[in-house]
Amino acid sequence: MRAQTQLSRRTLLRSAGLAGIAIALPRLEAMIEPRAAHAGTGPKRLVVFHWPQGLPVGWGAADDGFWYPTQEGTGWTMTPGLSPLSPFKEDINIVSGLTYEQVYQSVGSHGHACALFTGYKAEPETPGSSEPTSRGPSIDRIAGAKLGATTKFSSLATGLYDQGEGWWSWSDAGVRNPLELDPKVLFDKLFAGVDLDPSAAAEAAARQKSILDFVADDLSRLQKVVGTADRARLDEHLSAIRELEKQVTTPVSASCALPPEPTGVAYSDGECTEYARVMMDLCLMALRCDLTRVCLVSLGPSQNYRVFSNLGVPIDYHNVCHRGLADPGQDIHDSPEGQAEALGYYKDIATWHMEQLAYFLGGLKADDGAGNLLEDTAFVATSEFSGGGLHHYQFIPVIVAGKLGAMATGKNIVFPCQMTEDWKTPPWCGSKSGTPNVCINDLWQSALTAVGALGEGEKFGDPTLDTKPLPGLWV
Repeated sequence: MRAQTQLSRRTLLRSAGLAGIAIALPRLEAMIEPRAAHAGTGPKRLVVFHWPQGLPVGWGAADDGFWYPTQEGTGWTMTPGLSPLSPFKEDINIVSGLTYEQVYQSVGSHGHACALFTGYKAEPETPGSSEPTSRGPSIDRIAGAKLGATTKFSSLATGLYDQGEGWWSWSDAGVRNPLELDPKVLFDKLFAGVDLDPSAAAEAAARQKSILDFVADDLSRLQKVVGTADRARLDEHLSAIRELEKQVTTPVSASCALPPEPTGVAYSDGECTEYARVMMDLCLMALRCDLTRVCLVSLGPSQNYRVFSNLGVPIDYHNVCHRGLADPGQDIHDSPEGQAEALGYYKDIATWHMEQLAYFLGGLKADDGAGNLLEDTAFVATSEFSGGGLHHYQFIPVIVAGKLGAMATGKNIVFPCQMTEDWKTPPWCGSKSGTPNVCINDLWQSALTAVGALGEGEKFGDPTLDTKPLPGLWV
């Protein structure tokens, strides 16, 4: 029998022209041997995208249907507020109905928002202080501690301008992790001493081309001389080889090249789009070059006084959210006309935030020859409020993406939410059945579990809460 097996293997190899190729074949029926199976994935990443001060919701019937879809599952209709994400509708899931009221504690006017990314109630930095401090690390730092052992940076946290940025990233309890706000400083930090010559990167990518690509013709001939069952086994085996290659090599992307050094890009309200995209491009290149596998990108602080002059908005964002109540010299007042005008500005700003999110998603999805980054990423975009005017920490807006765990996308996943006051309960989640007001800690638990950053029995945030992964996501 052994002699027959060896003869069959030599005969098959000669028939296919593979006798000189150093590649193992599965043991086919023609070789009188069983097959083996294998599955694997590439490096896992966590990417978090934040926009400040929520959405124009909670203002009554005028804002219904602007951002949140009302249909569940795959049949949801793109809303005006989500329209910049139309090209990515099949790549994302909308998650509606989550809250962080379980870890809410007001410190100052906006300080409780640090609970969003840490899963703990904020505390005053000192007794009686209005400055918040955290009782634990934020999600980006937790993931970085597990995913960053072999990368230049365990995690990156970036923002646009300096107004309380430390609320979003915390290295540990009481330890702020300041966001990097300057593109020139970020460039130097990321790429100083890193040789990423474009031609060298392309050559490296070519060297790492799959061995299967080099023997494709020979494999095709082999498949023609074996039986149906063997062809199926051979296909499975070759797929397993490709997956194994992902695990034992770190692909060098052909587009992993030294990006242009930012010059003359200083933040201004009028040129904020350019500034935001330079920062996002640097983060995307850091991920492509595997300088980090964890990235937090914030478009601004919660106590936000930016003036969106690029959008023709004449008053600061904070007062827009509060219906333009207290901005001397501006023709917006607490009147029906003034509220309608402020609501229009709020919608313009919310749309701009979605445009930046669409740009970032486009960069993650772009296939540079080594696959797109979303394939192995848990991606979450969110804000600290649903409605910024009344600081709603209920029904937080969430968008998720990424193919970890073969997550099905293109859906609106709705969890029930029910506020004490009827007027606070939105139409997109108030009528749903089930336990209402699911804590957003469960979302972070899902993301951290998907990327392998939590061990068995570990929880994100406050350990006294009944935190568990959410159904329908990556795990």
